[in-house]
This record gives sequence, C-alpha cells and structure tokens, in this order.
Amino acid sequence: MLHIIGVILKILGIILLVSVGMILFLLVSILLVPIEYGGCGEKTESKMEGKLVVSWFLHLLHIQMVYKEEKATTEVYVLGIPVLALKNRIQSRRKRKKRQEKPAKESHKSVEREKIEIPTRQSPTVQEEKMEKLNKTPLRDNESKTERQEKKTKKEKKEKKKRAGWKKIRLTIQSFCDNMKKWHQLIQEEDTKIAIRELIRQFKIVIRHILPVKIKGKIVFGFEDPATTGYLAGMAGIFYPIYQKHFQLIPVFHEKILEGNIKFRGRICLGYVLLHGWKIYRKEEIRKTYDKIRHKEEA
Repeated sequence: MLHIIGVILKILGIILLVSVGMILFLLVSILLVPIEYGGCGEKTESKMEGKLVVSWFLHLLHIQMVYKEEKATTEVYVLGIPVLALKNRIQSRRKRKKRQEKPAKESHKSVEREKIEIPTRQSPTVQEEKMEKLNKTPLRDNESKTERQEKKTKKEKKEKKKRAGWKKIRLTIQSFCDNMKKWHQLIQEEDTKIAIRELIRQFKIVIRHILPVKIKGKIVFGFEDPATTGYLAGMAGIFYPIYQKHFQLIPVFHEKILEGNIKFRGRICLGYVLLHGWKIYRKEEIRKTYDKIRHKEEA
C-alpha cells in the first residue's frame, strides 16, 4: 500500500516539475526570444502593394498581412497551421448545415393563417366633445398674467446665467494661471530635470532597438502645402542619418506626389524593453517627480 502511494506521489511530482519547467521555459522564451518583423511595399500611380510579416520562435507563431489589388488579407499561423482560414472553414460548414436543416423543419410544420379582426373605431361620446369644447375656450386674462410671469422669470434666469458664466470664466483663468505657476516650479527643480534627461535617454535607447535593423528603398513625397512637406521632411530627418546609405527620402515642394518602394527588417526583444522600463522605475528622481505630479493632480 505504501509502495503504491509512493509511486503515485512520484508521478505527481514529475508532472508538477514538468509543468513548472514548461511555464518557466515559456516565460524565458517570451522575454529573451526576439520578435522578428519585416515587410516590403511599392506605390506608383497605378498600383499600391504591401506585405508585413511578424514571426516568433522559429516561426512557431507567424502573422502575415498582405495588401494587394485594394484588398487586405491577414493570416495567423501556429505551428504552420492557418488559424483564421481554419476558423472560416468551420463557420462556413456550420452555415451550410443550418441552411440544410431549415427547409426540412419548415416542410414538417403546417402554416396556419389567422384572421385578424380590425377593431372598428368608436365615435367619441358626447361628454368627451363637451370637454374638448371647454378646453378650447380661451382664457385671456389668465394667459396674460402667466405670460408676464414667464417673461420675468426668463429675464432673471438669463441674468443669473450671465453672472455664473463670467464667474466660471474668471475661476478657470485663475486656476489655469495657478497650475502654470506650479508646473513651472516643478520643472525648475533639479530632480525633475534629472528625471526628464533620464526618460529621454531611455526612450532613445528603446526606439533604436525597435527601429528596423536593415532598410532599403526610396520614397518621393509632396503635399499641396509646401510647409507640410517641409515639416514632414524635418521630422523624418531625425532618423535619416541611420539609414542614409541604403534609404532615400526625396521631398517635392511643387506638386502633390507619393511614390516609392521600401524593404525593411528588424527585431524586438521584450526582455530588453522591460529591462529599460525597470531602469526608469528604479530611478529615484523619476519616482519623486511622479509622486509630486500625482499629489498635485489630487490636490
């Protein structure tokens, strides 16, 4: 008996260890195995095509999005099995079965038509007619008094609304000025300056990690307003030194145009992003600044 209990406990222990090991393996793989992504696209006057692929863990999970001939399609593969296509097949089979079952059920049922009696309209009674006539008789004296009272009440309400509106505007301006003073004082503090510098530094590191490792192509763009074209070119110029050898951005200021082709590939490691998020959380100056901001919002 004890031997049997010992064997059962040993089997349960092995199952527990295997399940814990599988969970740990999954967590470590989610944190350390990078998510790879890539894509390509082409835009001309006559056509626009594009493709985006995201995969994880040797294509264990694979997502593919394609845009072609003004149609967008998405497919998710798990262990090479197309999940969305399989789901659509199952749904189509269920619909076919329902369509086949409906005529069979209707053939067994007998349709009976019931005659609906339309209720005849009854003529109004004499008392109702008298009441209507009495209600229609004008009461000029009472109406004139009520009209005067209504005019007075409307004027009083308008005056009250105007006073309340001016009071609200004054209070909102005052509260806005007070908040601006508080925020200015907070920004001038040394802890806040250190926190902002650290946030910018960590943000730059994460952005560099997320951006594509390899990119090739050429994009020619222009808008109706040349100022918009210049603004967008300036924004894109922030990242242009990274890709200047393999990627070209050509702004056109005299016409509206968007043409080009692009190919890119990159990866995102979730553990790396979380590590820098943890560094932001552990920074003492950032936590102090966050606490001050929270207390000010509560106040």
